[in-house]
Amino acid sequence: MTRGLRCESALVWLMRASGVAYARAGVAGAAGLLILEVAQRWMPGRSPEVTDSVILLLMAAVLWGLERWRRHEQQVQQSHRAADEL
Repeated sequence: MTRGLRCESALVWLMRASGVAYARAGVAGAAGLLILEVAQRWMPGRSPEVTDSVILLLMAAVLWGLERWRRHEQQVQQSHRAADEL
């Protein structure tokens, strides 16, 4: 579980670092994982599951939220500095 969590987080982060929006990174990554899971239906000894796709979407949402929070904190600090200079 934790290995998958790290891999999905890394995939979303790398896509975002290359300029892809979090929503697109989440949807593209989840779609890719779903395609792999569907292909597993016909592989002997494998059972498809949607857990990895759901985890990837959740991590995209968490990373997006963290980035918004960080930007908000930076704006608050800048406004405090501007007010202190007055």
